[in-house]
Amino acid sequence: LPGESELLRDGLSASPAQLTSLWARERPHLGRPVSNAGEIGLLLGEVLLRSDDPGDHANAVKLYGILEAGDWDSKRRAQARLGRLQALVKTGAAAEVMEEARKIAQEGGDPGLLLAAEHVLAQQDLTRLRELVVENPRWREDDYASPEIEGLYHDLLDRFLKPFLFHGTKQRAAARGLLGAGEVYLLIGRPTQARQCIDDILIFYPNVEERSEAERILGKITTEPDEENDRKE
Repeated sequence: LPGESELLRDGLSASPAQLTSLWARERPHLGRPVSNAGEIGLLLGEVLLRSDDPGDHANAVKLYGILEAGDWDSKRRAQARLGRLQALVKTGAAAEVMEEARKIAQEGGDPGLLLAAEHVLAQQDLTRLRELVVENPRWREDDYASPEIEGLYHDLLDRFLKPFLFHGTKQRAAARGLLGAGEVYLLIGRPTQARQCIDDILIFYPNVEERSEAERILGKITTEPDEENDRKE
């Protein structure tokens, strides 16, 4: 269609309104072999997910559901399934996310799909860790908060670093995990280890989409000593 190639070339910087219009025209062909309607739908879904508008996140849930049910291409259906989970996270539907992600994890199959589902679950627990640290700023001296926070952050590090340590060829999964581990280290006051995680992304996976986020987080890391080391000294 006129303008289609240009929009797809623009990728995530494409106009949401123009993508929506293109998707509306291509959607009737979603189930036809060799149609690229699903590719357009997935791109629109990512654009909606990056929006700050909760309405866009709700629309992304619906869009991914359509793609998951109707795309002729099985790989895109799998991508749509994960996209729907990410959109549900944005809308706050935690219970549904947990149930669906566990279902994917139990099914096994594609390692990339499994790793992505596990990452969704880990992101939920990362949100919980943030809340605990905010609620308990002096958690290291708190006999009640300290065991829960320490247990959670050790568990999260294991889960976030798993793709990098055991599935390093899955570049996006490894980079996503390293980003998550870096955020965990920052939350618990270990900027040195956080920087190491971000450096690993920039060194080993310089071409993944997560690079820009890694550079953003790198800008937040200070040169101050690690809080945990200070406490031990």
